[in-house]
Amino acid sequence: MLTGCATTGEYNILVGTYTKNTGSEGIYSVKIHPASGKYTVRSTAGGVDNPSFLTLLPATGHTAADFRLYSVGEGSDAGSVHAFRLAASTGELQPVNALPADGRGSCSVTATDRHVIIANYSSGNINVFSLHADGSLEKLVQNIQHQGGSVNADRQKGPHAHQVIFDQSGNYLFSNNLGNDLLYVYRYDAEQEDTPLTPVDSLLMERGGGPRHLALHNDGMTLYVLQELTGTISIVHFEHERLMLKGASTVITRPGQPGAADIHLSPDGKFLYATNRIDYNDITAFEIETPVTLRLVAQYSTQGIAPRNFMITRDGAYLLVGNQQSNEIVVFERNRKKGTLTDTGRRIPVPAPVCHLEY
Repeated sequence: MLTGCATTGEYNILVGTYTKNTGSEGIYSVKIHPASGKYTVRSTAGGVDNPSFLTLLPATGHTAADFRLYSVGEGSDAGSVHAFRLAASTGELQPVNALPADGRGSCSVTATDRHVIIANYSSGNINVFSLHADGSLEKLVQNIQHQGGSVNADRQKGPHAHQVIFDQSGNYLFSNNLGNDLLYVYRYDAEQEDTPLTPVDSLLMERGGGPRHLALHNDGMTLYVLQELTGTISIVHFEHERLMLKGASTVITRPGQPGAADIHLSPDGKFLYATNRIDYNDITAFEIETPVTLRLVAQYSTQGIAPRNFMITRDGAYLLVGNQQSNEIVVFERNRKKGTLTDTGRRIPVPAPVCHLEY
């Protein structure tokens, strides 16, 4: 289990960033105290071309306070995947090893004790890498190529795999493809050396919607799929290895060009939040009345430009939004009963923040 410092009002977070022409040092390990606004950069890890998205696992073979960290390298010409060790007591990041992706624009990563899986946006495929017992990357064992495009001539000329995420059981992997408007689900079997992922179903989403990220309801069967190009939240039911569209909502409340980005549930599963960029730069809060019924609570400015990603602290007390183009993380206090947000006025300066994890 990951453990933070919420009992002292402090939180340890990791931030993935874009490094090209931004001044970023790569991955940041930061201790923050939202009530006072104090923060400390505990460690940084460079040497990765755009370490945008991260995933974290408890380490094996080390102390219980150590973690395995995996990052994509979202290079423009070639993608990559990187392994690190993280010491929770000091926040120190230590590079372990790296492997090239079989694809371009690596933009999402998830992991088990046996495999690391990444999505490559530009080439539209998924890579599965095996791991050594110590958590270091071993080799590429499976490549799954998505096919086809959709109706948006500017953004959907071909497949663009945008996310890989496991369900709560760890037995199924979901992948959103922005380029062909498809949501895929794969059965995962860690014992299969050559083909750990087996396709079981896919679902065509809103045409031209561009499925980007999804959030999983606590019931283990409901998925909220955020469409980047339209701002639609598609509500999908997954049961008996079948995906079924059950409803939809939207983050759009006024005219403009959407750039919907990230979506997460509150830890108690009662509220859903989603960010929107380009003409909006806001975050929308919904109450989950039933798994397939969302009620709009409120919409808030993210107080910056391009809210690409955000996180909610595990105690539900704070919501942190990374405004990529204004180079800072904005700290909101969160009302856990009402789901509402209040800008604390606290800011954490980080160049081009993309992904945030608490440890």
